[in-house]
Amino acid sequence: CSALHMSLLTSCTALLQHYVSECVGIGWVGYVMLVSGVINSGSSMLCSRLAGRLGRVAIVLAGSLANAALIAFLLIWTRVPSFLVIFSVAGIWGFIDAVWNTQLSTLFGVLFSLDQEAAFANFRLWQALGFCISFAYGDAIGMEIKLWILASLLAVSVLLYLAAERTFYQQQQKQNVKT
Repeated sequence: CSALHMSLLTSCTALLQHYVSECVGIGWVGYVMLVSGVINSGSSMLCSRLAGRLGRVAIVLAGSLANAALIAFLLIWTRVPSFLVIFSVAGIWGFIDAVWNTQLSTLFGVLFSLDQEAAFANFRLWQALGFCISFAYGDAIGMEIKLWILASLLAVSVLLYLAAERTFYQQQQKQNVKT
């Protein structure tokens, strides 16, 4: 889901052309990407600090809700020229990406503490495959279908994430009982 999410954002044939260039003009694409990147950077720092206080699950659920709300908004939004909407979407997308990147990396680091190199290599492999798949069908299907695919993958990803967190929690409880 993370890779499809990012490839949709960065693909000029997808989100940028479909929303940014049609609503505010092609000359604003760089500024929109800049806002997304700045929000992403700030949110990454914020997420790592908040995860220590609230826990990974709370951060991922907040990001997932923001992700679902943004997808729903993009599905129903009638594109009209609006700098506020375009820059808000870019900022929210930056926040969502920060949540996925920071929390998934943290989860992999904790789950595979004994073999982190293989875990992260495998994660990047699947992320790259997601990029390839989304770019392959890039021009073949419309934006609405892409958003539905992303929404479906988001739902599956959140369920699998919660299952992984639950399994990790149960293993931690078993280890604590033994000690």
